[in-house]
Amino acid sequence: MSSSPKQTHLRSPVILLKSPVLPGGLIRSLRPKDSHVDLPSEQVVEDVVDIIKTEERRNWIKGLLYLFLTVATWVFGLQLTNNVLKGDSYQHPLFVAYINGGLFVMFGIKPALKSLINAFAASEPKLDNSVFNSYDSCGSSSIVLHAPSTNLSLQELIIVAVQAGLIYYANAALGAIALQYTSASNQTILTTTSSVFTLLLSYICGVDTLSLGKIVSVLVSIAGICLITLNSTPSSESTPVNSMLGNCIALCGTFLYSCYLVLLRVKIGKETSPDNEKLIFGFLGLSILILACPVLLIANFLGFENLSLPDSSTIFWIVFIGGLFNCLSDYFSILATLLTSPLITALSLSTAIPVNMICDSVFYKVKSTSARYYLGIILIFSSFVFANLSNEDEVVQEAIEEAIEEAIQNDELLSPFLSPYLQQHGRMDDVPKMNINTSQRTGPPAQVVVAGGHNHRYFIREIPPS
Repeated sequence: MSSSPKQTHLRSPVILLKSPVLPGGLIRSLRPKDSHVDLPSEQVVEDVVDIIKTEERRNWIKGLLYLFLTVATWVFGLQLTNNVLKGDSYQHPLFVAYINGGLFVMFGIKPALKSLINAFAASEPKLDNSVFNSYDSCGSSSIVLHAPSTNLSLQELIIVAVQAGLIYYANAALGAIALQYTSASNQTILTTTSSVFTLLLSYICGVDTLSLGKIVSVLVSIAGICLITLNSTPSSESTPVNSMLGNCIALCGTFLYSCYLVLLRVKIGKETSPDNEKLIFGFLGLSILILACPVLLIANFLGFENLSLPDSSTIFWIVFIGGLFNCLSDYFSILATLLTSPLITALSLSTAIPVNMICDSVFYKVKSTSARYYLGIILIFSSFVFANLSNEDEVVQEAIEEAIEEAIQNDELLSPFLSPYLQQHGRMDDVPKMNINTSQRTGPPAQVVVAGGHNHRYFIREIPPS
């Protein structure tokens, strides 16, 4: 490959376009003004990398916010459900799980209505009207850029939703059943061990890598969990009915939760349409409402659980509100998983332990104030912070390299400017060998835009001069 030139034929500024990827893999956006000087070739790469880094770190912070909401809503919903299932007022764990999962339907209402309205309103394919007519009306002020779109078909969305729905209902049912035999704190502790299953499943499915830092983070988190478990000495008033059975059931639910996280990350982690992500949750809730009905009927027939509504309106609303918060928690967890990683989401659940134990101490008079308890808390939070610092850089770097590789394969004339970055990071074997010289360029210089950003997918494109 020839050496990079001192000056490029790419004009500043390099910008990020927030325009969504339209059907057919097109991006319609404003054309940047062309009253700027040429950039040095090194500056082109630096600007592209800085843009992606900035956007990815902004998304990472948004993912951490979703994790905070995940923990807050999960603990609140768990305590509400625990208060109901601990007593004799309403012991119907399968129906409680049915309510939890069925509430996912609300996330699919808006995108479903939007799709129906578009289907009835469009007399011709939407791509021809909305994209090219808009482009013609805007003239030289806008341009249509080609970018690959990855969207699941309706059939694929339904299949994924059914798979995730069955796993989710089994996880929710096991979690609700476990609360009848063990404490909410014990269940929380066992649920946080999902980081082990999540790391292994993510590695097997190719959505994450194994590294020493991740393994250490998981081990430190488990060590903190063990310290808190050894410190926990519940009083006789809060002694679980059968802690061994409850813990085993909770552990099975933990594995299924890891499967739920990784499955959705694998299936929708490359989606370029946010509406499809919301629609899949609607189908998920609908599949639970339909497929879990036979489970409730069989359980009622076998005498395992009587199919009946709560006797009092208070219990009904506690079950409903608790299910709503559990549903919101699992929805936020998937949004966080898409913005960060399945491992970070799993490790964040460990931070729910102190909050949940405080709730247990209030409701069941369980005291946990020893030095071992606080050491466990420090280890749990340390593992989460360390995993964030190491995993964020890895996710950002992967997004940059994938965007540059895709850009080079799409436009060979970008190779002299972008390929040196891949050479520095040992990734040139992943792209075709090229011998491109900037003397092939004729006419006024072009500009570069970085489009996309959804699900870590970026598209680096040239905008030809107007």
